Amino acid sequence: CNLYGSTARAAEGLRAARGAALAASAVCDVNELPAAGFLSGVTADNWRSALPVTLDGATYNYLAVFHLFMFLWTNTFVSSSGFFVTCGAVAGWYWAADKRALGRHPILASAWRYARYSVGTVLVGSFLIAVVQLIRALFNYYVRQCEKFKDNPAVKVMVCLVNCCLWCLEKFIGFINRNAYIMAATHGDGFCAGAFKGFCLIMRNLLRVAAVNTTAAAILLFGKLFILLSTLALCYIIGQNMAGSLGLVNGVPLLALVLVG
Repeated sequence: CNLYGSTARAAEGLRAARGAALAASAVCDVNELPAAGFLSGVTADNWRSALPVTLDGATYNYLAVFHLFMFLWTNTFVSSSGFFVTCGAVAGWYWAADKRALGRHPILASAWRYARYSVGTVLVGSFLIAVVQLIRALFNYYVRQCEKFKDNPAVKVMVCLVNCCLWCLEKFIGFINRNAYIMAATHGDGFCAGAFKGFCLIMRNLLRVAAVNTTAAAILLFGKLFILLSTLALCYIIGQNMAGSLGLVNGVPLLALVLVG
């Protein structure tokens, strides 16, 4: 206080001295520096001193994990958003008493309802999926780094079991999420309420749901086979008719058509 004349000036001088010491040591917190002009002395040689964190190997590892998680979250969020918008459009068409009153753009209407009311629902569901996917990725990464356990059969069995459990957990959460999205798109519920109502609805109609899912899977399988065989037959006929101009001496390569199909 004798040096600066007052307590306020003494505190200001101490803060300035602390900021200069932190900047000189290349370890700096932005909150410790004056609010105005703290970047004025930053150059290409001391730019690290203006960062709120220390750039070292641990920081880069944390940033890599953060970016991986955000990638997984964003990827799941985008795919879940498309599923939610589709559910909203189908629900709007199915429950409409007068189909002519739906309008010309049911997908855009569903996307508008989703963006206005239900983005948080999809964010929560995709966050849960991204957490499980991140745990699986980190677990497998650290297992691959342990060279001494590379040929240990017990470790391989444990890794298989953990991956199987995490895969089952991911699929179960995805199943809950899909039902939550359907209930939210149909009735406007939140994530927890929609997940609970969807789960209870499935439990009340378990046999019917199993029959519908089995029938739908069989129909989809036959549809894929029909498309595959139709495309294969069409390509074979075209190839036979154009074998001379294409230089196919031994005929159409059937194996190649099957592999491409």
